[in-house]
Amino acid sequence: MALSQAYLEWERQTEQRGRTQGIEQGEQRGKAALILMQLSARLGDLPSTVEGEIEELSVTALDALAIALLSLSNVTELEEWLRSHS
Repeated sequence: MALSQAYLEWERQTEQRGRTQGIEQGEQRGKAALILMQLSARLGDLPSTVEGEIEELSVTALDALAIALLSLSNVTELEEWLRSHS
C-alpha cells in the first residue's frame, strides 16, 4: 500500500509540474505573439530572424519589450534592443 501511495503522490506532482510548465509556455507564446503583432503594426514587416529572437525571449524580457516598443521607431532600434537584452 505504501508503494501505491508513493506512486500516486509522484503522479500528482508530475501532473502539476506539467500543468505549470504548460501555463508558462502558453503565457510566453501569447505575449510573444501579441508583441509581434504590435511591432509589425508599428514598424512594418519584421525580418524572420528578429521574429525568431522575440519568440525565444523569456516572459520577463517580453514584458520589458512590451514597454520598450512604445519608443522604438525602426527595426534597427529593435535589433539594438534585442542585442542588449539577450
